[in-house]
Amino acid sequence: MRTAILVLGLHLFACGNGGETLTFDVRVVNAQGQSPFAGQAFEQLEIEVAQQGAEVVRFSGDALDFDFGAIVRSPAAQTRLRLRLLQTGGPTFVGSVPPFSPLASMGGLDLVVGAAGSCVELPALRANAGASVVRLGTFALVAEANGALVAWDLLTMDDLPLTLDLGGPGQIVGLGDREVVLLGVRTEIFNLELGETRPVALHAGAGAESAALRLSTGEALIVGPGPAYSIVTPAGEVRMGTLQSAHARAALVETSAGLFVAGPGEPFVETIESDLELSLALPFGETPVDAMPLSSDFLLVADDGESVRVRCAASCAVEDHPALPSGRSFGELRAGDELGRIDNEGVLRGLSSGVSAPVTGAFALESEMVFGIGSTGSFICFPNDLAPL
Repeated sequence: MRTAILVLGLHLFACGNGGETLTFDVRVVNAQGQSPFAGQAFEQLEIEVAQQGAEVVRFSGDALDFDFGAIVRSPAAQTRLRLRLLQTGGPTFVGSVPPFSPLASMGGLDLVVGAAGSCVELPALRANAGASVVRLGTFALVAEANGALVAWDLLTMDDLPLTLDLGGPGQIVGLGDREVVLLGVRTEIFNLELGETRPVALHAGAGAESAALRLSTGEALIVGPGPAYSIVTPAGEVRMGTLQSAHARAALVETSAGLFVAGPGEPFVETIESDLELSLALPFGETPVDAMPLSSDFLLVADDGESVRVRCAASCAVEDHPALPSGRSFGELRAGDELGRIDNEGVLRGLSSGVSAPVTGAFALESEMVFGIGSTGSFICFPNDLAPL
């Protein structure tokens, strides 16, 4: 269990229902689960709390003598929390947690803070090189390279080994808000909250070598390793199709213009369930690429950072784009020796440096804090400032 010198007693006063009061602890810790005050001289603490549809509550006070109360709509409602620790002559520490329900978190929660613009290892969260990770609300599900599954509790910073596994090397992809599709020796849908699986029949060959992407609809897209693909709905229904080409290490991207598959093949880029016209001259040859969404556009990026921007309306056109740092892309995140987030203008904004390469899985919280898995295990990166509530 983690220990911390700084424990915030957060008092939430609900409007109506007799003015119900809920108090729970927010334990502020560093990535090692210890007090963040060691070696620091924090003077001021700033906290922000918001619930959906309500105004953001902001408060600041003495970092060593702090008690906070906020009027909220309901202790059961989804709550967002941001924290900053400020000092003179030293780095600002920032931290946040995924949106959570205070009523469901009566044991309190651990809010991990770190120096803005830094990355640190997370020894408490088990992972190994070659793993993949999918966030499910306040949990993350990790599929390790050997097929073992581990759940990370992002509110307590504990890892929870599961008895279920993939039966060998495989991967996972998010489905809806609470489930994943298991792509290993078996193809199944796993509900983490219930701890239950149910079978799902995908196209022949779907598994560890497929490309997979959770869509904005909550559906899961699984492509390859040949030209066949499957789309799984949150209800477990499956529709299948066939591409014109089998793309080597296919890159999948969703934009407001549609779904795209890219990679060596003829054509290099295809659409799924779309009438968009594609006739693109691309510089990659037989080089596999990653795809990064912008808005209606997307970037195609080779491992060495060479990139182009594909703009789509009724048809798609290719534009030159500045090279990006070499590495791997995970949606809007680009990870190598540095970590950054691509914005809708196609500019890579650095979040943090010092990420161990290679990174094999990563996801961002709404605050732009990033969790991931690198060659030495799991890590957490803190942005230069938290995204506003």
